[in-house]
Order: sequence, then structure tokens, then C-alpha cells
Amino acid sequence: MRIHAELVFVLFVALCGGCSDPPAPQEICDNELDDDGDRAADCDDPDCRSAPACALPVELCDNDLDDDGDDAVDCDDPDCAAEPACNPPPQELCDNDLDDDGDDAVDCDDSDCAAEPACAPPLQELCDNDLDDDGDNAVDCDDPDCSGVDPCIQLAVPGDIVIVEIMAAPLAVADAAGEWIELRNTTAADIDISGWVLHDIDAVAPEWHIIDGHGPVVVPAGGLLVLGALADAAANGGVAVDCAWAGLTLDDNADEIVLEVKGEQIDTVVYATPAWPLAASASLSLDPDSQTAEANDAPGAWCAGAAAYNAVDHGTPGTDNPACP
Repeated sequence: MRIHAELVFVLFVALCGGCSDPPAPQEICDNELDDDGDRAADCDDPDCRSAPACALPVELCDNDLDDDGDDAVDCDDPDCAAEPACNPPPQELCDNDLDDDGDDAVDCDDSDCAAEPACAPPLQELCDNDLDDDGDNAVDCDDPDCSGVDPCIQLAVPGDIVIVEIMAAPLAVADAAGEWIELRNTTAADIDISGWVLHDIDAVAPEWHIIDGHGPVVVPAGGLLVLGALADAAANGGVAVDCAWAGLTLDDNADEIVLEVKGEQIDTVVYATPAWPLAASASLSLDPDSQTAEANDAPGAWCAGAAAYNAVDHGTPGTDNPACP
């Protein structure tokens, strides 16, 4: 009997192959059964927390949907608080003198403010609609903004403004900086020459300048006005230039100066050596008795400026000319 029992044991071991206890049942997370007998089925079972079927829905922050079903959509959902799409950069406030968005541009200098009413350019006066477009209580041609603008350019007749002094060859500074001419108003009323044209008579390369002071350029009744290459007295030889020109040069020996408005030549001077008393560092000065549009055509009506207005140059810019010898 002992031999038989041992044989049975050996046979059992051989057939079983060293069997162990059967594995515990595992929870299947999407079959609505408590597979592992722990009284928690599917996603209610802690074993299923990492299962895809049991993952909680995630809010997508830029699709206009309540993905996680918490009644909060996109950036209104606290789940999106850290998302870049829900944290826009700071915006520029356009009227607080601060660089709110950190781009080194403040208020209206920042392109972000281009459409802001506070940064809109001021309204411009339209000069022919009987309206005060820019709100300055001046309408059309009564508004200084319309000086020199059609239809507000002031007209005149020949001789109303006369060229009475010309500096073509300064020595204290370069010609391009120190040239000037002086105009006299021969009438009893102020004349605004804004919009008038100053030019020469060169058929090959004419030089033109439209007089523009960004407002009225008034030659007072019976008074004088100086036009010149530069308005800065520190750079032009010490001349008080009322309105600077651009694109004009005065030849030292021969040239033409034409003052014109809407095709009407108000005065013209054509000078040339040797008939005219041209001299370096001296202006051409018109005798006070010859200050008309006809008399200033004659070279004998002119003389060289004698009064020094700087250490080198002579003339009387902005003041009455002395009588010629």
C-alpha cells in the first residue's frame, strides 16, 4: 500500500506540473459587471482609474464646446486657466502715458492704438463747404489752415508786392544757407502770399518754390517780409527770415526772380553783371524812390548794400533800404 500511495503522488505531481492557486479575477472596466467581486463595477472600481474608458473628459480651450460637461466653455472653464490661449498679453491703454504692453511704444505711438478715437488725427478744415470741419470756430477761408489753399489763395495785381532787396552772394555762410530776398507790400492792406510761387525763368532746369508757412505768410500793409534759404538765423548769417524757401538758388552773376500767383506775375527782377551793381558780401538794394514793379527793372535803381548785418555781409534785411548814392 505504501508503494501504491507514493506512485499516486508522483503521478499527481507529474500531471499538475507544480500548479499554484488560480489568479484572482480582474475587473473589466466597460461591461457593467463586478468582475473582481469587490462590489465596485467598471469605472467605480479603483482598479479602473487608469483605464481609457474611465478617463474624465478634458476641456479643450479653443473649440467653443463644453467638453468636460461642467457648464463652462473654453477660457471660462477653470481648467483652462493656465492655457496660453486664455492668457492674452497685456493691452496698451491709449491715454495713460504708460507702456502697458511692454513694446517700448506708449499710448498713440503704439500701433495698437491706431484705431482709438483718442489717437485719431485732428479733423482737417475743408475750405469750400461752408462748415467748420475742424471745430476751431473758423469756417473755410477764414480758417488759417486754408491759407495758400485753393480757393483761398489771396490774389493781387502786378506791383502790389515788389522785390526790393536781393542777397545772392553772402560770404559769412555758404550761398545755399545765406541767400535771401526782401519784399515790400505797396498797398494799404495786408497781403497773404501763402500759395504764391517764387521761381526763375530757366527754360532747361527751372527752379520753383510754393510759398507755404503752414498758415498765413503775411506781408503787412506798407511793410516788409524776408524770404530766404534758411529760417535759422544762427545758420544763415544772422538774418531774420520770415519764411524759408526750398529748391531755389540765386546765381551770383545773373538770374531771374519771379513772384507769381495763379499765373499772374506780381513782380519780376532780372539781374546780370556788369550792368547791375553785384558784389560779393553785399546785397542788391533798391532805392526807396524806385520801389515799384516797373522801376525795379532798371539796374540804375539799385546799389550795393552798405550796412553790415554780420561781420562780413552788408544789407538791410527786414528794414527800410537807405537811399542809393
